[in-house]
Amino acid sequence: MNHPQKLIILCLILLNYIGYSDAKSEFPFYEEYLKESNFRGFIEDTTKYLEKYPDVPQAPRLAYDMMMVGKAASDVDAVKKATSLLLFKHTKSLPTLNLISSFEKGSKRLTDLLNSKADEADLSSKDFAVSFCRTLLFIARVQGPDLLKDKSLRIRTHLLAIKAEADEIISTTKKTMVDMEKDESNYGKAVKVALSKKSNFEKVKELDSISGQDAEFCKLFFLAQLNEKEANSESMIVFKINQLVFNKNPQPNKALELIKSLSSEKKNSPEIKFITAICYQFSDQTEKAIDLLLGISSEKKNPQKWQKGAVGAQLSQ
Repeated sequence: MNHPQKLIILCLILLNYIGYSDAKSEFPFYEEYLKESNFRGFIEDTTKYLEKYPDVPQAPRLAYDMMMVGKAASDVDAVKKATSLLLFKHTKSLPTLNLISSFEKGSKRLTDLLNSKADEADLSSKDFAVSFCRTLLFIARVQGPDLLKDKSLRIRTHLLAIKAEADEIISTTKKTMVDMEKDESNYGKAVKVALSKKSNFEKVKELDSISGQDAEFCKLFFLAQLNEKEANSESMIVFKINQLVFNKNPQPNKALELIKSLSSEKKNSPEIKFITAICYQFSDQTEKAIDLLLGISSEKKNPQKWQKGAVGAQLSQ
């Protein structure tokens, strides 16, 4: 090894040491904050520290401290962030093992926690799906396979395993779900659609008509799997418009913006005109709504024009 190479290696070692020294000097020890009951300060500084130094050896311990302080301060967001770091980033660390061990075997609290993590996740992310499956396997080794007796967790795990291409988990979960296809409950209906050979968009439309949190998760999962062409298709835009108008908390202004992006033919179809009138009514533009509905009514008196619009609307769905 020549002199320049030795010098480069020495510089790299020095830089790593300086970086580690900075991380060590900035480490937020919770004891110092709790002396003054400064829970908020600890959570804020810990969040910044973990963003700046996500892979330092002390990160799992700090995430665990953040979780405990978050609980003491009733800071739900801090607890969520800390538990996500422990479960999905520092899975095999001692603090994570301690967290998992705090739940009894077969604990509903643990399955509820994992279900909520799946519900809140970016379902288009393969990295999350891989982390979720890795965590499930780790917990199963610690507590046994009873975890997947929870049917809600089972369907979430199955879909995320498909995303992660985790064949071992897919085969395990699919065996237990195939029998549920015959179940006439909302869960059974959701499973039947999820396991079908239909396109992702067809699954989304069918799942939208099934109530329940499991069907909602499946719908959001398949929505997240749509490719760019499918996600931006006119059929998908119409689906989103219906979601914005007919959900529990209507968002007429957003729906009207989406309607503007439709083709002229689609915008003038009876279906979309009627939805537009509803949007006007919801946004206190009653006169516009009445005028539009009267226009639809006059079109109905002209069967040829009405049928042409109705047929066009059906064909474009």
